[in-house]
Amino acid sequence: MTRPAQWFKFDCRAWLDGTRDLDPEIRGIYVDVLCLIYDRDGPLPEDDGWMAHQLHVSRRKWRAAREILVACGKLVISPSGLTNKRAEFELENRAERRRINAENGSKKSRTNAENSKNESDINKTSERIGEQNLLYACGRERSESESDSDLDTWNGDQGNDGRTPPIPRGWRTRELEFLHEAAPAEPLTDLVKWLWRLEDALGVETITAALDAARPRIQAGDVKHVVQYISHAAQNLHNQKVAARRKGSSRV
Repeated sequence: MTRPAQWFKFDCRAWLDGTRDLDPEIRGIYVDVLCLIYDRDGPLPEDDGWMAHQLHVSRRKWRAAREILVACGKLVISPSGLTNKRAEFELENRAERRRINAENGSKKSRTNAENSKNESDINKTSERIGEQNLLYACGRERSESESDSDLDTWNGDQGNDGRTPPIPRGWRTRELEFLHEAAPAEPLTDLVKWLWRLEDALGVETITAALDAARPRIQAGDVKHVVQYISHAAQNLHNQKVAARRKGSSRV
């Protein structure tokens, strides 16, 4: 059994206000009972001998404190044992967070296993990327002379509903494959929208330079969030260019 977290939320002001009318000895027993509930990750047994031993008090003193704490609503007697309403709420949240973390860990493991299968050569990578990515890559290599209707045809082939932008021109196949392999969790349509936004804001030249500079670190596995990293790098390059132009203008 996994030992629960050795801490719990403690609102100092709420504690002072909520226990102001209790004797110091009762407050001390109350906070120890809360610690036991969180430490056991659930209600405490209705066993006076066990509780007295855990609290290092006599059975008589525990029974007297228990009666007071139950009467003022600090402790609740449930079918599962002695508990506290706020503690139950926090423990349910804690269990839900553990469940979500476990699911995310399983998804990450599955993703890593799937990615490792297709790292031997470009053909296997292309098969994993699939027909939609290949069509996207081909569209990126089309010349500027092609008509917009060609892009509309590509969108129609992919079942595009009109909300996803057409393929931005000017990107090489290897760049697309590298981006998609480096960020496999990113849906293709999201990558398209991201590239369009970045092109509109910073230009193809800046993005290409940022990608080339980031490639060694990405291939080495030092970058966790590829899209954000490249966006930040491209923005830095753009800012440097702007600063250089301003400096050159000031010398004239």
